[in-house]
Amino acid sequence: MTAIWMITALPFFFECIVMYVLPSLSRRTQFFGVTVAPDFRETAEARRILRAYRNQAVAHSIIGFCGCVLAVARNAPSGLAFAALWPGVGSLSAIALAHRAALRHAAPASSVRTASLRPRPRALPGGPWVWAGPFAILAAPATYVALHWSEIPERFPIHWGFGGRPNGWAARTVGGVYQFPAIGALVCLLMVFVAWQVGLNSRGSTAMRRQTVRAMAALAYLLAVLFGWLTAALPLGHGAPSPLNLGIIMGAAALLIVAIVVFGMRAKEEPEPDQAPSAAPGLVLGLSAAPGDNMADRYWRAGLFYFNPEDPVLFIEKRIGMGYDLNFGNPRAWVFLGVVLLIPLVVMLLSRL
Repeated sequence: MTAIWMITALPFFFECIVMYVLPSLSRRTQFFGVTVAPDFRETAEARRILRAYRNQAVAHSIIGFCGCVLAVARNAPSGLAFAALWPGVGSLSAIALAHRAALRHAAPASSVRTASLRPRPRALPGGPWVWAGPFAILAAPATYVALHWSEIPERFPIHWGFGGRPNGWAARTVGGVYQFPAIGALVCLLMVFVAWQVGLNSRGSTAMRRQTVRAMAALAYLLAVLFGWLTAALPLGHGAPSPLNLGIIMGAAALLIVAIVVFGMRAKEEPEPDQAPSAAPGLVLGLSAAPGDNMADRYWRAGLFYFNPEDPVLFIEKRIGMGYDLNFGNPRAWVFLGVVLLIPLVVMLLSRL
């Protein structure tokens, strides 16, 4: 029961905290995804909008917490999953409402547009050796398991219920044993693709691009270690959840997320995307450019989703939060989402081999 509570409680409370502070993870010229004057955040109207959002975020967190307690008491895993996601989904709807309220205070749009003429590197950021590391980590336990194949029982547990008893099993087959390194390899390949495309086919500040690629590399290594541990531990009967190993996994994940937020906030303080102070339109052309990231607010749906069919980029720097979002106006974004959604299907097929 302690392990199950760790799996549920720690991510849940972290989710609630992130949703509460999320509006602060943006540039001074962006307020709930709306381009505003740099000093707008200090106005009474901005404080009113922010206070209303945070009141709603707290209410959704309380509802989600009560739902989690009820689901655990009734031993209802599906209800627990729904309750755990409630604060995130509810807070996103609150962001949409705040975005609508902030639109009344949007800074006037400018006809001045800037673009960077510096060529993008086409190679994978960090080089192939950096990104080969996660796959080497996955290969090591896979080899170890192959050398100890005869020690693997015919059936072994891979999932545990609320009481710590196994309720999901896998067979000693190629698909059953090697589903974990296969999943890890697929996820790491996804990280490689995202890092490559962010470096090559994105719109955002150089600092945010650099921090995002580093975060993708760190996440790939963390996931490789996790799936590598599952590969070696579960088939040989050493994978039952315990407070120690769960604490290590969650501690590493929390440390990575904190690092992403800290360095991401530093990146948010860099010059606006694809703009350099020395090339500011006001200095070169004698014109005054509006604040912001040189993108019209109308392309941001609810301040969260970017939809611009005329923009060829695949990834766009987030206006709220760290990292990048997909340009849903680009058909390739939907292909990318389709590939991501295929991963669970591949996992199901592997488990049946």
